Amino acid sequence: MSLDAFIVGNGPSAKDVKAEKLDGVVYGCNAAGAERGCAHVFCADPWGQYDIIKSGYSGQMHFTRFKPVPCDVALDQVVDAGYDFVIHNEEQRAESSNFLIYSTGDSDVEAQFGTSGYWRRRRSYICFVPDSLKIQDLPLLKLESMDRPPSGAFALNYALSQDHEKIIIMGFDSIFGEYSGSWDMRNEPYNSERQIFDKWGGVYDEIIGDREVEWRR
Repeated sequence: MSLDAFIVGNGPSAKDVKAEKLDGVVYGCNAAGAERGCAHVFCADPWGQYDIIKSGYSGQMHFTRFKPVPCDVALDQVVDAGYDFVIHNEEQRAESSNFLIYSTGDSDVEAQFGTSGYWRRRRSYICFVPDSLKIQDLPLLKLESMDRPPSGAFALNYALSQDHEKIIIMGFDSIFGEYSGSWDMRNEPYNSERQIFDKWGGVYDEIIGDREVEWRR
């Protein structure tokens, strides 16, 4: 593969970037990557994966922990006792042979998503997976710098494995000390005390090693 690669993050500096304006293979992250029409979209968080599926994005998706369950399995067999559940995309049920399930448990959902009422503790979320979608299950990255790296780390690691002529990284604002938060995380209010952006630089350095990439702001 000799084309240039563009890895587009979710920082505000990349908000107006359009995939069709970039001359190469474009790798995006989370819902923003799907919205801007990237050829490949990477997502490490279940709620982001659910929104990408629901959006109707038709490009190549790369999800961590992608473990679909056949639709002939009854929901009461997979939803834990004492949990309620919601269906994220009922409108896609008829075109799906499988579904995903994610349960919040006793995690601090309010701190992460606020008090919108949709994301709650001890609730399971069902997302139907249309048969037409192209989804690859990403192997987890084993890094010394972070146990659960962000979506951008998976995009970078994948692009580096594809023999591109040049790799250009844009929209990774936190690398430059700008902690404004991802512009596409509509349901997650920014909380500066909770951010771990300062650790992400070490994650990218570990993945890149001695290989050359171009950072753009």
